[in-house]
Amino acid sequence: MPGDVVIVGQSSPLPIGTLQEIQAQGLDPREWASCAAHVPGSIRGCALYEECEFNLRKNGAFKGVSGPHIIGYRLVTDRVEGNNGKEDTCTFMTYVEALQARARAGRFLRDQGQDGERIHVVAQEGEEVLRHEWVQSKWDARGECIAWEQKRYKMKVPKFLRPGEMPPSMSYSREIVEREKARIAREDDIEAEVYAEQRKQALAEAATETVDLDMTVPKGKK
Repeated sequence: MPGDVVIVGQSSPLPIGTLQEIQAQGLDPREWASCAAHVPGSIRGCALYEECEFNLRKNGAFKGVSGPHIIGYRLVTDRVEGNNGKEDTCTFMTYVEALQARARAGRFLRDQGQDGERIHVVAQEGEEVLRHEWVQSKWDARGECIAWEQKRYKMKVPKFLRPGEMPPSMSYSREIVEREKARIAREDDIEAEVYAEQRKQALAEAATETVDLDMTVPKGKK
């Protein structure tokens, strides 16, 4: 489920929360994407922020306010596809990338008096969509399925986990990542100290060689 894995690591190209939520968790907004506009050098933001239509009231109006979210949508295909319909759930980003342009195209065709598919956001987190799937219903003596039936049911739109709502396993993973970052930092410090000491010794040796040269070669003579 979205939100379950993106918190692990040192960055995420996909929005994991609002800008305020990321900052509250001590994450660098330059590395962690958020439901915010991109600001070069300071905020990674969301790559789809400008084209995202989740600022619209009919879509939930959570863009830049409480996003990212998971939403429920309804899709009814055009006559060519048999006017088939379904309801399902997806992340806001999947909707923007895969369905938003199709929804616009469908509206444009219908405005022209033509047949166009219909795609709408119909449910927010905690609300329900109507789903169906084919399940096995009959088996032969060998245990092999010989019949299927359609199961229809209502499903609540799940909640997008916020950066501060990670399951314990994710907290553990993040702690390990932070320990590894600390180890790398310590190694970098040690390497810097060793380099500084080596440079100091090299300069001292160079200075000694200069003194010895001055003592063995009289001034004014070659």
